[in-house]
Amino acid sequence: MKKYILYTIAITSIFFLIRCEKDENPDLLKTVFINKVPEIKTVVLSEITDSSAVTGGIINNDGGAKITSNGVCWSISPNPSINDTKTIDSIGKESFISKLTTLKPFTTYYVRAYAINPIGVAYGNALTFKTSTNLAKITTKDITDITDSSVICGGDISSDGGAEINARGVCWSTWQNPTINDSKTMDSIGIGSFISNPKGLAPNTTFYLKAYATNGVGTAYGEEKTFTTITSIPKLTTFSISSITYNSAISGGNIISTGGLPIIAKGVCWNTSPKPTIADNKTENGTGSTAFTSNITGLNPSTSYYVRAYATNNLGTAYSNEESFITLQPTLPVLTTNNATSITDTTAVSGGNIASDGGLNIIEKGVCWSTSQNPTIANNKTINGSGTGSFISNIVGLNSGTMNYVRAYATNSIGTSYGNQVIFTTSPKVGQFFQGGIVAYILKPFDIGFDLNIPHGLIASQSDQSSSVEWGCSGISIAGADGILIGTGNQNTIDILNGCSTISIAARICSNLILNGYSDWYLPSKDELYILYLNKIAIGGFADEMYWSSTEQNTIYSQNAYYQHFYYGNQDWSNKYNTHNVRAVRSF
Repeated sequence: MKKYILYTIAITSIFFLIRCEKDENPDLLKTVFINKVPEIKTVVLSEITDSSAVTGGIINNDGGAKITSNGVCWSISPNPSINDTKTIDSIGKESFISKLTTLKPFTTYYVRAYAINPIGVAYGNALTFKTSTNLAKITTKDITDITDSSVICGGDISSDGGAEINARGVCWSTWQNPTINDSKTMDSIGIGSFISNPKGLAPNTTFYLKAYATNGVGTAYGEEKTFTTITSIPKLTTFSISSITYNSAISGGNIISTGGLPIIAKGVCWNTSPKPTIADNKTENGTGSTAFTSNITGLNPSTSYYVRAYATNNLGTAYSNEESFITLQPTLPVLTTNNATSITDTTAVSGGNIASDGGLNIIEKGVCWSTSQNPTIANNKTINGSGTGSFISNIVGLNSGTMNYVRAYATNSIGTSYGNQVIFTTSPKVGQFFQGGIVAYILKPFDIGFDLNIPHGLIASQSDQSSSVEWGCSGISIAGADGILIGTGNQNTIDILNGCSTISIAARICSNLILNGYSDWYLPSKDELYILYLNKIAIGGFADEMYWSSTEQNTIYSQNAYYQHFYYGNQDWSNKYNTHNVRAVRSF
């Protein structure tokens, strides 16, 4: 009740003061009771181009006070405000027109009219619009360098029409008004000048050509040009000389253009003097415009020759670039040795390829091998017939786990030559000392790392690396150390060392091992350790105890890892802080 009386007294006092000042300040009463922002409506957009548009606003009510600023604001996001891009237009209560400029083409914008009075900012209804794009503007370049099958031309794009040029070039046809549905070039993208080189044109033919440019709106064309291809003598190139012997070689040619007339003769011509013609020695390789191969025969040994391809039409004979070569003197054969494959403990497969017989017939070929380098036909050998080309040789009677050297050989009447030396090692046997330890296992086709041609497997150290050592880092899950299969132990060991910094643990003892010149030892996986158990007699030196594997049980029970019992034969898991035996392995 007391507050109500105070409010009444205050309001009465205000009316009294206003009434007293009425004659001197007639707008005072109006000012005291302003209580709203203006009312404004956004004008529908018009004259939309690729970079501008026209809109505005209609002020229905100034809210009881003078408008201090009005215009439109816009953005690419809904509900733009005066904090975005805006116009500042004429001040007043009337409607106004606003022009939006520097817009991006093919872009959606949101726009609202606004008006500001002392109370605040009022916005009109939000409108949306999308700027437009146009076709590109392009002109066609003059046509030059007209031949029987090609021309040089191009275009000049002065405007992309407000959208990126995504294709440009020239199009042509034997009919007027060609389009990109006819033959065309594709000459990169973007605006500016470009050069085009239409090829494969028919000779003595009239063509119509236009430059084109494509943007998101469509394809624009330059003015149409016309030209007529010509006829001439042929154009061709000479193939490089190959297969040179003491009395022969191979060349040929490629006809680039028939000159607009049928090819009635083609081949190569040669002489011991430069610039041979068809009046000298020549081959005759038929007619037509296809490429051809020519066999040059009847040559003298160790002699220089010059060769040119030729092609003749009804206008005359054309010659290509000149090639030269020197025939050979008869020599020893040239050959290579095949890599050894299908290697077992006593056999392997090799062979060779004879690239050149040296100018004389091959009377014997095969491979020779020894446990010493650079074997000859005085050592073990196969005999695989005669003649050039490739051949396969079966090597038998080898010793297991032994390094062998093999070379292909070929013999002509001058002598015997050898291919490159190939080295391979036969597969060792389980229980055999090999590469720093005892062979524990030879990989089978279903194992990781199996190679049909090259034997791989596991080698165990000859004795234990420890009889009482922790797996390490109990309670800490080691990311990745979950490999079980044969071929996963090395990665398990790497993962353990990355995830466990404890020094004296099973994996680190194996990783640090340097034995018989080898330093790539690791803690075996669960399945690899089982293989060691199965072959423990052949390997030797195992205790009837539990041995750690590198396989963590799983990420849930991070305190456990798998072991193999070498007496009972069972595999189970044990807490990683327990101590067990360790035997390192490596792969070969």
